Amino acid sequence: MTASFSVFAIWSPFLLIAFASTLYAPDFFAALRLALVLLSYWSFFVIPFFLWRSPGDVSRFVMLVIGSSVIPSLYALVEIARGLPDMTDFRLQSTFSHANIYAFYLVLLLGLALYVRSSGIIRVTPQVRLLVTLYIPYLLLLLMLTKTRSAWITGGLIFLVYAVRVDRKFLAGLLVIPLLVAGNPSVIDRLTDVTEPAEIDSFTQLNDSTRLNSYEWRQALWDSAIPQIIEHPLLGHGLESFKPSTPSFFPLIGPEGIDGHNFYLQTGFEMGLLGVVAWLWLLGAIARQILKGRRHDPPGVLIILCILTSYVLECYSDNMHFYLSFNWYFWFVIGTICAWVYHAERSSRRQPG
Repeated sequence: MTASFSVFAIWSPFLLIAFASTLYAPDFFAALRLALVLLSYWSFFVIPFFLWRSPGDVSRFVMLVIGSSVIPSLYALVEIARGLPDMTDFRLQSTFSHANIYAFYLVLLLGLALYVRSSGIIRVTPQVRLLVTLYIPYLLLLLMLTKTRSAWITGGLIFLVYAVRVDRKFLAGLLVIPLLVAGNPSVIDRLTDVTEPAEIDSFTQLNDSTRLNSYEWRQALWDSAIPQIIEHPLLGHGLESFKPSTPSFFPLIGPEGIDGHNFYLQTGFEMGLLGVVAWLWLLGAIARQILKGRRHDPPGVLIILCILTSYVLECYSDNMHFYLSFNWYFWFVIGTICAWVYHAERSSRRQPG
């Protein structure tokens, strides 16, 4: 009962604000649908608390997530074979609806594979640990082919932290990355696109030869949205209001509208400052809970914190709250670690001093 109350307490401010913001949203039913999606993330977060039987559940739950990736990873080979004739526009998405979603899923898998290698509480056979290790280069290859730059950054961050702080033999793996990039010109194009800013003073200067790259385009969208956020700073405009509102303040988008590509900014627009603070408080509370596990499993907790940090960074440049399947995996994993820390701390308190 205590565990159930605690996991509800850390989520309740954000969820309450999300559901309250449906009441003044421009489309109540669309807003309610999104609020229920957010509620489903909490549901997957709490599942490990209710299924928990022993510390061995961490191994079972983590390996369940890794094992579930076999089908998407195999199907990725089929998609790669189909995309070989034209790799310039090819972006790997496997069984997912968009390459970005698949990329963030791969970052999660990469982090979990490194967690299996580093954690002292994961109990798997040497053969399984070897298979997980051999899976890592393949995950890196798939991640590269998604051409999702934010996922490259966060995946690289997790890999670098593991190589520097846990197993320095993996530093040699960083030497392979330039070879992979050099072997795929389309990947180089994705990298150079961000480093070539367009010099413009007004949107009217944009044409076929002068265009904003994807990050500049995002910045233009965010700058245009900020005055709208200031109009309703505390409560926002209501859940699911950003997309239908964009045609009125962003001249580079058509009448269909577009989402914010920044979860923090979109939350500020739709749920106001209260929503942003509640979301940051939720992330902080979860990080604090995970940090309590350092004395039980220092290297494993470090990698899980890297996974959480990658999610925080990905929210900066993408619509993370819409990626249903990925969020179910992510929050189930984070809930598993929080459940383990809760029970590990409770067991420590029960032991005589």
